[in-house]
Amino acid sequence: MIKLFILWLSMIILLTGCTQEYKLERMYYFANKDYTQIAKNPSKIEPTQIDQTIKKFEEIIKANPDWSGIKNVRYAIAHLYFLKKDFKKAREKFTKIIQDFPYQIDMCLQARFFIGLSYEHENKWDKALAVFNKIMKEYPLTPISIQLPQYIAQYYENHKKYEQADEILKNAITNYEKIINDYPSEKKLVMALEDIILQTYEKLDDWNGVMTTLQQMSIRHEKTDRGAQSLYRLAKIYESKKKIKEAFSLYQQFIKDYPDHNLINTAKTKIDALKLTLPKN
Repeated sequence: MIKLFILWLSMIILLTGCTQEYKLERMYYFANKDYTQIAKNPSKIEPTQIDQTIKKFEEIIKANPDWSGIKNVRYAIAHLYFLKKDFKKAREKFTKIIQDFPYQIDMCLQARFFIGLSYEHENKWDKALAVFNKIMKEYPLTPISIQLPQYIAQYYENHKKYEQADEILKNAITNYEKIINDYPSEKKLVMALEDIILQTYEKLDDWNGVMTTLQQMSIRHEKTDRGAQSLYRLAKIYESKKKIKEAFSLYQQFIKDYPDHNLINTAKTKIDALKLTLPKN
């Protein structure tokens, strides 16, 4: 009899827990549905609708502040305050998330970024820049951190501070190259940084930097399609700059190193055309 009672009690506790979990998940589903809609186009949403969605999320916290999904609830509330342009409240919420969930790296990174954006929207650029610099220092290998110099440079360009923008981009290239040297085995990271370096040099109209980077890429990715593409692109740039000898030599190297590449016939055509313009000496 006692065993039956214990079994019955265990089932009641289990069912109650399942019911509570289902209720919270259902509440979250509807609140998150509204939140997603708001985030898609916040400018067309009435502030009262944002307030109602915040209230829905807050009801989940009241129901069970220890629920497994509570960090997502709190992040949504912070972001909604940001979308509502209540930047002070948003910062308070994001800061609390960073304090309470320090091991949720992606969430903390996003929270810090929005804190920086909130200062920028309040025209407090010095404070925004301090936050962005801290992100780049503490999260150097994350996509946000890698893209932040471009974002900061764009800010200076928008405010016609071109020298500061160029300085930011040049320092970013130095940092990107350092990361490549420090983490050569991280192939995806290296390739992403190479692409950003090329784009940055192009933005600076620094073609020597572009060519140097392509030369390094052709060596770093030797015997791969990326290495072949880099070498071929380098040859094309020399050709466009009317540096015929250099272009001719690089196309020859391409043909020698990548005889089976799909650009081989095009490279041979280039060689034949350049022969006609090669200096006699």
